[in-house]
Amino acid sequence: MRILAGTAKGRKLTAVKTRGTRPTRDSVKESIFGMIQGHVEGSAVLDLFAGTGNLGLEALSQGAKKAIFVEKHRTCLRALTRNRDLCGFQDRAEIISLDVEVALRVLMRRAEKVDLVFIDPPYGSGYVDKALRFINAHDMVRKGGMVVVEHGSAESPSPQWKGLSLEKRKRYGDTMISIFQRRSSCRSSEV
Repeated sequence: MRILAGTAKGRKLTAVKTRGTRPTRDSVKESIFGMIQGHVEGSAVLDLFAGTGNLGLEALSQGAKKAIFVEKHRTCLRALTRNRDLCGFQDRAEIISLDVEVALRVLMRRAEKVDLVFIDPPYGSGYVDKALRFINAHDMVRKGGMVVVEHGSAESPSPQWKGLSLEKRKRYGDTMISIFQRRSSCRSSEV
């Protein structure tokens, strides 16, 4: 696992081997960043189920202005902090050590708006649609923003939300990448 492009290109990231963690392979990450090209530079990023920070750190290296990482697993948090420091992104990376549902509520109360979201929960956990529903209902993604979801190929997040629509879906073995884009505001009470 390494940073593929940008200011921290080539930095080897610390990985962890814990139950339920599955780092995004470099080939899949390269494909993701190819699909979202033009949406990274200058963006505010939210990396949910961040693990060791692989996706959010890549975004920072490729020009994102800031990233918020949400991860609660202690081993992953240590690796995430080490990786952030190795890349020199201390001033642009906020780490929130909470359960994703709790962290999303904290970010909602802060009226946090982002341009790019990465959602990479354990496969089959049911968190994909929960996270999408919350982010969408509370209008956390700016118009034109992207939501990148990494999920198991057996899972299929809903392709259409009010204001958030599926743009691309690509399969890599047992991994599926679904990319949504915010088309309009959709404040609602669905949570």
